Amino acid sequence: MLGTWRDRSDIRDSRVAAERFVSCIRLAIVTSMAVIVAASGEELVAYPEIAWPVLAAAMAYALLAFFKTTKDAREGVTNLWTAWILSAVSGAFVVAVAAVTGGARSAITPVAMTVVISTAIRFNLASSLAVAACMAAGLSAEILWVPEP
Repeated sequence: MLGTWRDRSDIRDSRVAAERFVSCIRLAIVTSMAVIVAASGEELVAYPEIAWPVLAAAMAYALLAFFKTTKDAREGVTNLWTAWILSAVSGAFVVAVAAVTGGARSAITPVAMTVVISTAIRFNLASSLAVAACMAAGLSAEILWVPEP
C-alpha cells in the first residue's frame, strides 16, 4: 500500500515537472517564431499583416499557459485534460503561424518539430504518436493548401 502511494506521488510530481518544462519550451518557441518573422523581410513573410496578430495571440496564449502551469506546479496538481488542450492549442498556433508566414516555404515549419518533441515529455508513447500524427496532418494541410501570395 505504501509503495502504491509513493509511486502515484512520483508520477504526479513528474507530470507537474513535465508540464512546467513544456511551458518553458512553449515560451521559447513562440519567442523564436517572433524573432524569425522579425528577421525575415517582407519577401519571406507571405502575409505580414496577419502574421503579427497571430504571433501576438500565440505569445499571450504561451504566457497564460506558463502562468497556469506555474500555479499548478506550486499546488502540486496536474490534469491530463490540460495537457491535451495545451497540446492542441500549441499545435494550432504553430500551424497558423507557419501558414501566414509562407506555408510550404515558411521558416516556421521546421519549428513545429520542437512542438512535436515537447509533447513526448508529457504523454505515453501511444498518446505522443497520436498528437504527432495530428500535428503532422495539420502541417501537411497547411503546406498543401495555403496559397502563396
